[in-house]
Amino acid sequence: MRQVPGPRVVACLPWGGALVVATLVAVMALTVGCAGSAAAQEGPTVEVDPLGAEPGEFIVVMGAGFPVGETVTVFFGETPILTTTIGESGAFEVPAAVPLTVEPGPFLISVTGSLGSEFVLTYQVVAPVLTPTPTATGLTFEVLPEAALPGETITVTGGGFEGGEAVTVSFDGVELATVGATLSGAWLANVVVPVTTEPGPHTITVRGARGVELSLEYTVEAPATPSVTPSPVTTAEPTVAVTATPSGGGVTATPGSGDGTPAAPGDGGDSAGDGASDGGAVEGARGTWDDLPVVFLGVMAVVAGALAWGFWRWARREVGGEALEQMARFDDVDPPAEGAARPGS
Repeated sequence: MRQVPGPRVVACLPWGGALVVATLVAVMALTVGCAGSAAAQEGPTVEVDPLGAEPGEFIVVMGAGFPVGETVTVFFGETPILTTTIGESGAFEVPAAVPLTVEPGPFLISVTGSLGSEFVLTYQVVAPVLTPTPTATGLTFEVLPEAALPGETITVTGGGFEGGEAVTVSFDGVELATVGATLSGAWLANVVVPVTTEPGPHTITVRGARGVELSLEYTVEAPATPSVTPSPVTTAEPTVAVTATPSGGGVTATPGSGDGTPAAPGDGGDSAGDGASDGGAVEGARGTWDDLPVVFLGVMAVVAGALAWGFWRWARREVGGEALEQMARFDDVDPPAEGAARPGS
C-alpha cells in the first residue's frame, strides 16, 4: 500500500511563544512606568463632604498625600478658614462652616502648604431651602369662664393646629401647661390663675410647636371683701323701785322713769294691804346688772317679811278663834245652884 505524505508541520511554536512572552513583558513594563509617572505627578488630594451645603452649614475638608509635618491652610475663596499640621499619615480631616456671606453657586476651596503643596477644587454652595412661615389662619382658642378670681381654674380650648402638635398655654408670659392637639387639631387645657395675680386685665397666650401663637386679654376679678357685722348694743332695762310699808299695807312695786330713776315713794300703784303708805316707806335697791346680788337679797328680804307678816296674822286668827270657842262652851254650862259646892272647892 502506498502511503501519501501529509502536510509538514513547521516546528516554530517555541519561537512564537517566546515572542508573545516578550511582548507581554514589554507592555507590563510600560504600564507600570506610566502609572508611576502619573502617581508622581498627582501629589496631594483634597475632598469635601457633603458635596453641597448651604451658607452657615458645616462641611468636612479632608486631605491626603501631604508631606509629614507640613502646615496647611484651608481657604474659602480668599478667606483663610483654618490651619492644621500634617501628621505621619500625610492626611488631615477638619470641619469648617460655609461663610454666611457666600452666594449660592460654585465656590473655590483651596489648600496651601508651607512646603509648597497646593490643591484647588470647586465646591457647590446650594441655596437655602426656605420654609414658609406658618400663619395663624384658621387657629382659634377661647377661655371659660370669661372672668375668674386668683387661684380659680379656667379652661382654655382651641382648634386649627396640626394633629399631634404641642400647644403651650402661658399667663402673662409664664407657661402654665403644654398639651397635644388631637388628629383634628383640637386641644384643651385646664390651668389655674396664679394666686398672686392682681385684679384687672391680663394676657393669655397659646403657642404651637411650629411657632404660631395667639393671644387674648383676660380679666381677673378682685376677691369679695368680707362684710363686718356690728356687735349688738346692750340697752339698759327700766328699773323697778320696791317700797316696803311698815304699817302692814303690803308691798308696793312702782315702775321707775325711763331714765332709770325710781318713782317717789307713795306715787302710783295701790297698796296691797289695808292702808296706803304714809310716806315713811324705805326705798328699795335699784335693779341693775351691776348690783344684781343686792337687788336679789333685797327682794328676798321683802318676801321673807311678807311671809312672816302673813304667818303672824294667820296664827293670831287661829289662836283667837280657839279662845272664843272655849268661851262659848263655857257659856253653855249652867251656873251651879246657890249654896252648891263649886268644882274643886
